[in-house]
Amino acid sequence: MDNRENLKKTKLSNGLNMLIYEMPWARSVTAQLWVNAGSRFEKKINSGISHFLEHMLFEGTKDYPTNRELNKAISSLGGDSKAYTSKEEVFYQMKFPSENGQEAINFLYEIISGSLLSESTIEKEKNIITQELARERDNPEAYKWQALLNFLWSNDSSLGRNTIGTKESVARITREDLINFKDKMYIPSNMTLVITGNIKSNEAIEAADNTFGLLKNSGPNAVYPAVELAAHNNRTSRVYLEKMNELGQIYIMMGFTSNITFKSPSYIASEVLNQMLSLQIFDSMVYKKGLSYSANSFSWSFKDHTLETLMVEIDPAKLLETVKVMVDEVKNLSITSNSLNEAKSELKKSNFLDLSDTDKLADFFGEQEFFGQEVLLPEEVKKRIDEVGVSDLIRLKEEILNYSNVAIAILGHS
Repeated sequence: MDNRENLKKTKLSNGLNMLIYEMPWARSVTAQLWVNAGSRFEKKINSGISHFLEHMLFEGTKDYPTNRELNKAISSLGGDSKAYTSKEEVFYQMKFPSENGQEAINFLYEIISGSLLSESTIEKEKNIITQELARERDNPEAYKWQALLNFLWSNDSSLGRNTIGTKESVARITREDLINFKDKMYIPSNMTLVITGNIKSNEAIEAADNTFGLLKNSGPNAVYPAVELAAHNNRTSRVYLEKMNELGQIYIMMGFTSNITFKSPSYIASEVLNQMLSLQIFDSMVYKKGLSYSANSFSWSFKDHTLETLMVEIDPAKLLETVKVMVDEVKNLSITSNSLNEAKSELKKSNFLDLSDTDKLADFFGEQEFFGQEVLLPEEVKKRIDEVGVSDLIRLKEEILNYSNVAIAILGHS
């Protein structure tokens, strides 16, 4: 499957970045649009507008005036769609069977260029998003991450604020606000189009040029405020507690910040370290100590830093014991040839097992391109994983997993 000749990077004449990977054996075509937007680009007064706009682009276009008509048109050709808004990107995807592969590009352009943004639909969507906000705190699986980020960076930081916004900020958003934000952010030079599947690169480029090539740049790319790691490292409080008596369990998140990014030479080694930590914390918490049935480590990479997190879910009576075990596991993380090889194998499995699917491979390439990393093929990434040594992880452990980088968020029943 790995063939660099199948991978093509290009730009349309208007500056739109394109990444194409031909998969002649595949039965589908996936088109993804990665937009430099998200909550890091928002002001406090308009927080949530990226997420709001993402919802609105599916709520009717010139050719398909309602959400139902749009979904019906996509489904009638065997396709499906999805989207999400994160801190630094808004992501859209269309996936179609290979016989209708170009429709993935066409429908992606349809929602980007033809959305009606009608007043009545905006008001309806405000109610939906307000309900989503109300539900979020009832869903600790989602809320816990927001609580940790808010503790790290606060509501004064675009990174600390909720991606969905607040009830007040959502209520303030107008049609004019959405149009202005879209005109500012959804410009060719601020977007990356990724296409994978059973489509020839020249056909994909032509289809993109006939659609996305019509877009105009209306100004410079937006810039988000940088994160000040020094402010975190010098914080007086390291622990955040939030009482949630409605929960029967306690969630503990332990986060370590670092200036490692996708572009850093040690990025892949940091991913191996995170995988090793995940394996050992699960083994300790679940199998050895019996403290939790849910324990893992997660790496959240941003364009200017990375957050390595440990998460466990426990019985309230086990809180103090669990925190001590977590601290001990981090401090005494066993970095040996055996634990290194186990972590490498697990990382390869989680990253590469599903790459025969066009959407998974698009995710793989798109993430690298969007975050400014050299775009590597799966086998090239595997080779770099294999090159990571014990000494690399010992150095990174000292650099990342230390007190000056840590913050702990604890949510649940007191």
